[in-house]
Amino acid sequence: MADADAFIAAVLQFYETPPPPDLPRISGLDIRERWAATAEVLNLGAPDRPVERGVAIASRDGRALTADLYPPDGAGPHPALLFAHGGSWVAGSPRTHDKLARRLAERGFLVVSVDYALAPEHPHPAGLDDCVAAADWLAAEAEALGADRARQAINVGDFLFTRALRALSGAGAPPERRVAALDALLAAIEDMIGGQWADLSFEPRGDVSAAEYLDMVEGKTGALIGAPLQIGAILAGAPVALGDGIRDWGRKVGLAFQARDDVLGIWGDPSLTGKSNRNDLARRKKTLPVIEALADPRTRDAVERLHALDEPPDDAIAALADRLEAAGARARAEEHARRYVAEADGLLDALGLRDDERAVFAAVARYLIERAG
Repeated sequence: MADADAFIAAVLQFYETPPPPDLPRISGLDIRERWAATAEVLNLGAPDRPVERGVAIASRDGRALTADLYPPDGAGPHPALLFAHGGSWVAGSPRTHDKLARRLAERGFLVVSVDYALAPEHPHPAGLDDCVAAADWLAAEAEALGADRARQAINVGDFLFTRALRALSGAGAPPERRVAALDALLAAIEDMIGGQWADLSFEPRGDVSAAEYLDMVEGKTGALIGAPLQIGAILAGAPVALGDGIRDWGRKVGLAFQARDDVLGIWGDPSLTGKSNRNDLARRKKTLPVIEALADPRTRDAVERLHALDEPPDDAIAALADRLEAAGARARAEEHARRYVAEADGLLDALGLRDDERAVFAAVARYLIERAG
């Protein structure tokens, strides 16, 4: 408990202490430049293998999408790997990850390392869309590239799920706690799958209610935040009621987080969020402000007119965003976020937390609904 108390004190001090005025600020562009400058060092010891640089694979938004190809040895056909380099969508390139791609080719993979678009010049999801386009190209050109389309790829989600199971099975806790933690994980996964199914089913519908949407969010974002809190409590030996209570707090906070995220998806500053504030409306996403607008006779027709366009222009999207805000759709979504934070705070009453412990939870919840990015 002494270690936990020290940690909580440090967190509180972090939130309460203003940053020094001379604290250096490093932007995503700075990180990109520094990473690129160290690429030669990062790739020391890379295998000496053939690489085909800058292969044009698609044209996207008036720019060429390219990739570096790393062929394996032998005639093939070979298993193919689409490689999306790290860098949080703002930094990195195929060159910064050249060593890893070469090693994968050395292991027998045909590697396609995508030079996807980076934010902030190309806000999210431009980079992700580039990777999808590259996957389509790889599937279409598989035979010409010597890739074996009959082989099954390894899904990263399956890999991460396996790692989660191994982490729980190897946790330093009695067997009964590990089993309970595994049950909590699987229950959360079931909720997330159900939430994802509901999310997909909303796409063709124009009559999704706010209650339906929020039920879906609780199964996705809510479960994603609530489960780790519950699992930590279980492994630490906390009473069942405390673990369940912290999980429920996380689910409420997840609802608040998503409501705020939906607001930022339409009215956020792309330079702070790292993603476009046009895509949610352009792609007909059923976010909370849109659902509120579809339920409002003053704005329903305007939303439906925009959704009828295959590629709505930016000025039409901006005009609809202004109209939704004027009609109160943004304010209603923000009120949902505040309400769920208040409900989450109420759940803490029954958990018997000390004031300093409760302050940590409150600071996290407050950040989630006040964040600009």
